[in-house]
Amino acid sequence: MNRVLVAHSSRRRRTSEVAEALGARLRMRGLEVEIANAREGRLPPPQDYDAVILGAGIWRARPLVAYEREHKDALEHMPTGVFSVRVGRRFQDAELHKLADLVAVSLRKAMIAELDPAMGPLS
Repeated sequence: MNRVLVAHSSRRRRTSEVAEALGARLRMRGLEVEIANAREGRLPPPQDYDAVILGAGIWRARPLVAYEREHKDALEHMPTGVFSVRVGRRFQDAELHKLADLVAVSLRKAMIAELDPAMGPLS
């Protein structure tokens, strides 16, 4: 099974809501997902996962930028995604699911292409 880390930095729950919805949709697609909030402690190393998704509010990205810098070499060799949530934006469930599905499909394609070079480049 493919393991995915959805790491985020959230104080007011908006980014956390997106991360949780994304995690749920990725699990529905058969992926093993761990969700971690940078504000609650040190994030796990990317080497423990097959893909990493980083998310933050526009003004809260600093812990994730530091994570990306610290693990740059590992992240360059795996599918990696990023999402950002703007100030004051509340998502409806349907919007969260649509966003999560778009990321899940893109991530799955990237993971398959990475695991099977015969798949060719992503389009």
